[in-house]
Amino acid sequence: SGFHVETALSVDEALEKMKSSEFDVVVSDYKIPEKNGLDFLKTLRRNKNNIPFILFTGQGREEVAIKALNLGADRFFNKFGPPETVYGELSYGVSQTVAQRRAEEALKTSEEKYRTIVELSPDGIVSVDVNGVITSVNSAILSRTGFSEEDFLGKHFTQLLVTQNEPPPNYKKVVEAFLGGEFPESFEFNYTCKDGTSRSSDARIGLLKQNGNLVGLQVIFRDITARKQMEKQLKDSEERYRKVVANVPDSILTFDINGVVTSCNIASLALTGLSEEHVVGKHFSELANQISTTSKELLPIFDSLVDGDIPEPFEISYHNKNGDPIFGEVHMSLITEKDKLTGFQVLMRDITKHKLEQKSLKESVKHFRDLAEFLPEVIFEMDTQGVIRFVNHEGYTSFGYSQEEFEKGLFALDLLIPKDRDRCKKNMESVLRGESVGTTEYTGLRKDGSTFQIIVNSTPIVHDGQVVGLRGIMVDIDERKKTEKILKESEEKFRTLAEQSPNMIFINQAGKVVYVNPTCEELMGYTKNEFFSDDFKFISLVAPKHRDVVNSNFQKHMKGEEAPSVEYSLMTKNGKQIESILTTKLITYNGGPAILGIITDITKRKKIEEALQKERQLLEHITEKMGAVIAVISPDFRVLWGNNVLKRMHDPLEGQICYELFAKRKRPCPNCGVKQILETGKELVVTQQTVPDPDGNPHWLELYATPVKDRNGKITSVLELVVDINERKVSEQKMEQMMKKLLMTNEKLGVVGKLTRHDARNKLSVIANNVFLAKKELPENHDAVEYLDAIEAVSGQMANIFEFARIYEKLGTEELSYVDVKKSVTEAISLVSCPDTVDFVVNCDRLVVMADSLLRQIFYNLVDNSLKHGKNVTQISFRYKETKNSLKLIYSDNGCGIPKDEKQHVFEEGYGKGTGYGLYLIKKTCDAYGWTIKETGDEGKGVKFTFTIPQKNKNGKTCYLALP
Repeated sequence: SGFHVETALSVDEALEKMKSSEFDVVVSDYKIPEKNGLDFLKTLRRNKNNIPFILFTGQGREEVAIKALNLGADRFFNKFGPPETVYGELSYGVSQTVAQRRAEEALKTSEEKYRTIVELSPDGIVSVDVNGVITSVNSAILSRTGFSEEDFLGKHFTQLLVTQNEPPPNYKKVVEAFLGGEFPESFEFNYTCKDGTSRSSDARIGLLKQNGNLVGLQVIFRDITARKQMEKQLKDSEERYRKVVANVPDSILTFDINGVVTSCNIASLALTGLSEEHVVGKHFSELANQISTTSKELLPIFDSLVDGDIPEPFEISYHNKNGDPIFGEVHMSLITEKDKLTGFQVLMRDITKHKLEQKSLKESVKHFRDLAEFLPEVIFEMDTQGVIRFVNHEGYTSFGYSQEEFEKGLFALDLLIPKDRDRCKKNMESVLRGESVGTTEYTGLRKDGSTFQIIVNSTPIVHDGQVVGLRGIMVDIDERKKTEKILKESEEKFRTLAEQSPNMIFINQAGKVVYVNPTCEELMGYTKNEFFSDDFKFISLVAPKHRDVVNSNFQKHMKGEEAPSVEYSLMTKNGKQIESILTTKLITYNGGPAILGIITDITKRKKIEEALQKERQLLEHITEKMGAVIAVISPDFRVLWGNNVLKRMHDPLEGQICYELFAKRKRPCPNCGVKQILETGKELVVTQQTVPDPDGNPHWLELYATPVKDRNGKITSVLELVVDINERKVSEQKMEQMMKKLLMTNEKLGVVGKLTRHDARNKLSVIANNVFLAKKELPENHDAVEYLDAIEAVSGQMANIFEFARIYEKLGTEELSYVDVKKSVTEAISLVSCPDTVDFVVNCDRLVVMADSLLRQIFYNLVDNSLKHGKNVTQISFRYKETKNSLKLIYSDNGCGIPKDEKQHVFEEGYGKGTGYGLYLIKKTCDAYGWTIKETGDEGKGVKFTFTIPQKNKNGKTCYLALP
């Protein structure tokens, strides 16, 4: 065999051997002492060991095989079957697996090295064939040009990498020139990116050969666009510098390393009043003497420049040729050539005007702040960022911050409550733009968190024509606002209550209506003018039968006495009657005594009470017919009310403890619905419990409990409905006992069947192996070989019968669910040992059907039949098509097909060339699914099995989904 084999009796022993020796492949059984084959595989893959792994297991362990393949197993082989076939397939599989793995690793290593080099290269790399068509590009060229890989591949290089202003080169001449040694080693090359921009590259070309033949070129582009742009920018920069220096309003002087002036601009001559010959060529000390300033301060600065230290900007002062004082701000920098210090550049900005204005401004600010300290209001200044730069003493007092805290820089917005800050910020921005916002009211926020009302007026601060901040005044209006608020609340309190009240509110003064709210007008149909008329009599609104009691209450009020509320009927303008409650109180109105009246419309409540009474009567009638009990239970478990059925059973009823009265218990029932409602607030609790009947036997009741709530949602009691379910409960218990017996019997049969099959199949495997070994020892023409062949055939048939029994036993035991057809087909194919000459076509993407794990067995049986009986099958296909109310799932091959006279028998039990159970089992599984199956192939062309799947099953569930 050419194999060197090491054996191990357990997973741990195998792992130990693998630590000390290297192996090409692992062949493992599933059942191993202590740990199984899948545990072995998981351990290897978890430890990053990708050694080829072959699972050698028994037929009927398809689930184990699928799990193994999903965990990374390379192959699996069935250990049951003719030994010569089994071990021949295993030997071939081991050789193929090892060879394939070695080839894959070598190819992967080679490809990864080349791909890594190309992809990590910062240069763009393009490969073209002998016709100039681009065959590959790396990521650098994609990111640089903006084109995608699809834009490049298959295109001629002149379509993408030649600018519009340059004629495309003759590619064949380029290749010929390169091969002849005439083409330069590298050359500059311009090309156009996807966004239209042009880039420059230094291009280098190399030959691509395959088997000694030229197949194309590889071009490496090194981007030099930045270098080209930098060269152009440097040239432009030098030109701009010369123009700027000549015309800039600041003085610019250059000195050599010894401090001698080498150049000056026009501004430097104007600021000094000197001519160019009096400046250029002079030492800085001579120049300082000419402008009446000292060089002693400048000498250490120049010394530090020689050492390479650039000083911070500083100010100097001098007198020009005319004796006028000049102030300047000086900036110095180094001049270097090839990293060598050659001189210095000095820029001086004229700040004379600024200095004089600063002096004037300081004097003005002092006058302003002296005045601000005498004012009783808060005077402030802030910059454009909202930081307070000045506040008078009143500001310290008003906001509670110290002078030091203000001087550190407080934000103005932090002195307001958060909700006013956005509005204040917008107003500040308006003022800074020169817009007027007038007097604005805010709520101030003190350091201690207290608040007060303020009004603010502000105006922009302008320096040199630029707005540099705000100046304003704040006035504390807190006391005034509080007074206004109290007055406003007092005036509006009654109006707000009355105008928005759903009740009718009126005021009667001296027998005349002087106020009515909108509800009075709306409900009664009178206008305010009609109510306020001198001729209007309020008593006319009262129904005649209630006028005496209303008049009596009115007379009491006239004597200064209070009167109780009264229920009566009102008559609207259009004659409609409103049931209401009148409540009146004596008040003072406009300086005189008056009667305030509130009328509550209770018409709806009256109707609801009538409706509730009718519903209660109807409920009594229904429960009387049902014999059901209804009770209302209080939170302390006392009966508040019960229907007539309950009253006939228990008298007295109201006030009794429910669990003592009904269940003869001393505490609430364990699963009491009333208790659950009170503790959890659930809307419905359904429980079942027993109570003793007159003979002391348990009697089953079903109780429905629901809460009764007040207007605030608080549970005030629990309504409980009790239904007698004793007869139903007794039937359910009998049925449950019967089902338990059936399940126990079925479980015993299943266990016996599994154990019997497993032991019998192992014994059959031993028989087959011994027969194989015996045949090897005997000559081919020995008489015993014929008997051994018969034993081998019978053993195989028995194994197939056991396998059929195992699968048939699973029919109808699993709940149907949506199964991925393509996945089941793929798993079934992986379980079949088939030659490489068979091509599988699976067109079932995103199709799911209502089935169970036996769907994979259906596909396995079909493929197995095609390979065993199809005679030279080279193609097997799975596809589907939808019709109006069903889906056709079609299996076909290109084998010999089924004779026409056999088509009607192929699904019968025991019919066929094998065990006679394969297609029979498929038919039974389809029956369980609610599908139909039909063979419609042509003899000599192959089989064609069509599964018809209805759109809906008998339970109304969708049987298939063809996802988009």
